[in-house]
Amino acid sequence: MTESHSPTFSAVASGIALASIFGKQMLEEGALLRDAGRLAGIPGVLVHGRNDLGSPVGTAWELAQVWPDAQLVVIDDSGHTGSAAMNSALREALDRFAQK
Repeated sequence: MTESHSPTFSAVASGIALASIFGKQMLEEGALLRDAGRLAGIPGVLVHGRNDLGSPVGTAWELAQVWPDAQLVVIDDSGHTGSAAMNSALREALDRFAQK
């Protein structure tokens, strides 16, 4: 099985796709940041590439500031398409949630 077809990759790709759909098509402008406090008690890990030009890291940082139980992990050598370091960070986050 190649990495692009592994269960971990599929879960991560699904999450990214959902985030894109909800972030760009289903929420009114500013709703996510405005209402992020409602996520209190729900843990989350935001893994973001510092070199992502389409979604600047500042946006992820803003969300991490208003989501009480979020952790922001910024991957220095990654952009929107990811990297080995980003894959590792995503696996670590998924593993932590799987253990709970």
